[in-house]
Amino acid sequence: MKFLLILCLAILVWSCDNTSQKITSVKGPEVEENSDTRTKAERERDSTRIMNSITILNVVKNASTIDSKKLDRSPFNTMDFDKVVAYSYDGSHEQIKIAPGIGKTRSASETIDQQVGINQKQANTILSLFSNKSTYDPMASAGCFEPRFALVLYKGNSSVMQISVCMDCNNVHFTPEIKANEGGLSKKGRKTIIAFCKELKFPYGELEQ
Repeated sequence: MKFLLILCLAILVWSCDNTSQKITSVKGPEVEENSDTRTKAERERDSTRIMNSITILNVVKNASTIDSKKLDRSPFNTMDFDKVVAYSYDGSHEQIKIAPGIGKTRSASETIDQQVGINQKQANTILSLFSNKSTYDPMASAGCFEPRFALVLYKGNSSVMQISVCMDCNNVHFTPEIKANEGGLSKKGRKTIIAFCKELKFPYGELEQ
């Protein structure tokens, strides 16, 4: 009888302990933390920006090497760069900065249609044009400036200078500025840029000279 009483007490203690373990092991529903507060449109925009930035970097990486010292005219033959990439893009609302780095703020990299690394001969042709005073006409510029064509000079993957061109208002914008340009594009300037864009199969190449 005493043995049965001890056995019952042991079973009772075991049962209570097991129940306690079951109770303490019960967890509430897990709440997944979501720190991404962007909307779907913002996520798609950021994804596009990243993909475009990767493409820009790849184009720069694979572009022909340029020896700036072999260029005909200053200031370009005194500058330190080794690649030149031409861009056809939508520069409306003056979105003129082409930023190859991932994580940059909104830039023209989101609106690039075409991009081509140019060779030494092409670089000499187009950069000589931009440093020649006969390329510009003080009476030729207007005020819209919505560029559709740009050249970016790179040292490695870093931008050294950007030259943005709007053929609607004949304006050319240099970042950083150079002193060669005074006014808008002359007829000679327009003709050369149109021919250059035609060679690259950019839309500006379809304009009338």
